[in-house]
Amino acid sequence: MKKFALLSLILSILFLSTAYAVVLPPNTKLADKQVLKYAISRTPESIDPGINVDWSIQQVQKGLFDTLVRRDNTGEMVGVGAISWTTSEDGLTWTFKLRPEATWSDGQMVKAQDYVYAWQRIIDPNTGTLGAEYISVLNLKNTKEIKAKELPASALGVEALDDLTLVLHLDKPTPWLLDTLTLLPTAPVRQDIIEKYGISWTSPKNIVSNGPYKLVANKLNEIVSFSLRDDYWDRKNIYIEQIHFEVLPKGMSSYLKYLSGEFYTARIPDRYLNQALAERANEIIVEPYPSTYAIIVNTRNEKLQDVRVRQALNLLMDRDFIAEKFYRLYIPTTIVAPTILEDGNLQQEVKSNLDPKERKNNIAKAIDLLTQAGYSQENPLVLNWVYTRGTEADRNNIGISSMLSDFSNGLVKINLVSNDITTYYYKIQQYDFDLAFYIMNADFYHVASFFNVFNPGNANNFSGWTNAKFSELYELAYEEKDPAKRQEIYQQMNQILQDEVPVIPFLLSVRLIVKSPALGGFNGTLPFTYMRDHYIIADKKIAPVK
Repeated sequence: MKKFALLSLILSILFLSTAYAVVLPPNTKLADKQVLKYAISRTPESIDPGINVDWSIQQVQKGLFDTLVRRDNTGEMVGVGAISWTTSEDGLTWTFKLRPEATWSDGQMVKAQDYVYAWQRIIDPNTGTLGAEYISVLNLKNTKEIKAKELPASALGVEALDDLTLVLHLDKPTPWLLDTLTLLPTAPVRQDIIEKYGISWTSPKNIVSNGPYKLVANKLNEIVSFSLRDDYWDRKNIYIEQIHFEVLPKGMSSYLKYLSGEFYTARIPDRYLNQALAERANEIIVEPYPSTYAIIVNTRNEKLQDVRVRQALNLLMDRDFIAEKFYRLYIPTTIVAPTILEDGNLQQEVKSNLDPKERKNNIAKAIDLLTQAGYSQENPLVLNWVYTRGTEADRNNIGISSMLSDFSNGLVKINLVSNDITTYYYKIQQYDFDLAFYIMNADFYHVASFFNVFNPGNANNFSGWTNAKFSELYELAYEEKDPAKRQEIYQQMNQILQDEVPVIPFLLSVRLIVKSPALGGFNGTLPFTYMRDHYIIADKKIAPVK
């Protein structure tokens, strides 16, 4: 992936973006039927890009809504809603020229005011959406004051100079600004449509969107379906005509759908991994992925405010065992922000927590810390552990949580609480838990995407932990122009997280999927893929099932 254009912080640069076109390899014969199917865990309660910011749902939303920019399937930054952009010499003013041929699905022109309205709506405390955090990372002027209700949302540092000129006023240089502008909460929405229909504006009969596809069905817990817009400005360069996101019945795996030829990609469940390796090694994609498997520690809980307790729980985690038994090919870690992200390469692991030879010492240290904190077999540390239910999730959470009880010699007792995904998110947002299994995903390709979570006031800080030194370093990193010095600052922040343990990271994720030879335009190394880049090749099939 291309590095951030850090020169944009000190120079005035003009970026010109032509419409990205899918480049077919020579002699590619396309299949007559260009239809994709994917599995989703549930149908979204809302497809509103500013309200429903769940990571998995954003993949659905990307077909309906265009942002100013995006990364194409080679990782290059290209304009979508914007055709060009300039930055001021100090990096505090960004001016975007919008694409004049871009229209909404009802034929109206997409205007700069649509972006202004969308962002003001999200940042407004009265809207009450987690999408506000995605606008916050843009560092627009007056963001903090608006969130604190000291200024109205209309004071946000974004303005429409005219229908096709959008200007952003920042309060500090932001090297990752373009990547944050690929996030779905920054997509424009239509004020007149939202005011007319209220929360039902995203229903298939009411929705007006600016992306390449239109919503044709959204059946609760069944299916979400898109069809390609004939009037979309880049229609001639898009081949996939229909997309269906299906909620699979219990017991059904997307991998089985892949084997039957219905799906062109699928995650490989652990129980099928050996079979997949034996039958279709050439179809498997294993790539580092910018997400971290972790346990959130609720530091608002009095018991967990004691750092000795948090450190003890961390020492009890056998990361090698977890990787071997539950998440094969994943990478044991003590780091929150993956080192593959921009500015993350100087972060250091706590090697003793990863060394199997240190397991006995780590367990002894953990028991000592728990004893110091006042816990014993007669008075154990009792904690509620929440997670989202599912066959594999049940197995994995039972196994991982058991090691805390077993290795602690009875000083820790875990009560597992399985939830449907809606209840789970409600619980962690309300701090109604002690420990929570959580997958931390990169919203943009920089370590700040992870470190930002632990800043005061961030609605995604489900641990409730803050640290003055950590916040000070976070602000220093914004101002530091020297990449080496900036990376050292992020290592210091990593060290604080490792010492304070507001979360317990244990695995770095990999993307472990199968991809059919018939699916073209797919890049498994990117956090998100855009189905507009894909195409189906004729006469290509997966290896036979043995």
